[in-house]
Amino acid sequence: MRYALLFVILLAPLAEATVLIDAQTGSEITAGFVRIEGATATEYLIEPGQPAVLPNQTAHELLVLVRENASETYEYYARIPPGEVPPALILHPAGLLLGELRDATDNLIIHTPLVVDCPSRQVAVETDGTGRFRTFLPAESCVITSAAQGKAGSLDIVIEQGVVLQTTMTINQSVSAPPAPEESLHWSFYVFALLMVLAVAAYFTTKRSDLPGDEVPKPAKKRFAIEHHLDALRPKERMIADQLIVQDGKATIASLKSATRIPRTSLLRTLEGLEQRGLLLKIDDNGKKSVELIKK
Repeated sequence: MRYALLFVILLAPLAEATVLIDAQTGSEITAGFVRIEGATATEYLIEPGQPAVLPNQTAHELLVLVRENASETYEYYARIPPGEVPPALILHPAGLLLGELRDATDNLIIHTPLVVDCPSRQVAVETDGTGRFRTFLPAESCVITSAAQGKAGSLDIVIEQGVVLQTTMTINQSVSAPPAPEESLHWSFYVFALLMVLAVAAYFTTKRSDLPGDEVPKPAKKRFAIEHHLDALRPKERMIADQLIVQDGKATIASLKSATRIPRTSLLRTLEGLEQRGLLLKIDDNGKKSVELIKK
């Protein structure tokens, strides 16, 4: 608790409370460990019932990691681009990938780029001076690809929430022998063709949905009119919009008050403003006062 308080005191001029929301359930995360990785890394404990503390502005992309339970590693993640940090942050399930890259003779390959393709995002990593790499990824089925020393390879992986996956990737698919000067054009064609084959294989692997329970969700498209105006919303309006989006566009006023912690009078006034702008409607859902986002 002392470390958490010290962190808050040191950041007080530059930081504010941020609501952390579980993208799966729409509920607020109010306890656990938070790690923020940017130009530097910071970790602190959220005291029960207290909000997280994040900087108001960031000059670098921030990776926010949260561990709520006694898992092997962090269970949720969110990436914040440079600029203003939103007052409500949607966290997605995540796991940790620890890997090493080897050649056909089992030697570690150092300082070599790899690409991890997941349905929701693509992540670029590089092996360190020992041939190993580390990155947090969304809890999805992904494909790793890499090429070095005239060889290439790909590897299917499944990232599970809160789990550390340790794997070894071997690049042993021959690209071509070093070409003679007069054969350079043909050699380049073969390299291009192989990379295209790997890219197509990776695409269809991540998109496969022929096995029960193996469907990979596509990135969600904007369904509601308010999603086209998120950057122009005020902080309270953005909190309400984020909460409604994760609840499929519909929620009771009571649940919004509980999730956003906005006082009822202020909440109703904010909802009225959004309704006047044609972004939502107030409805009566089986006797419960509710609101519903207008679809685009």
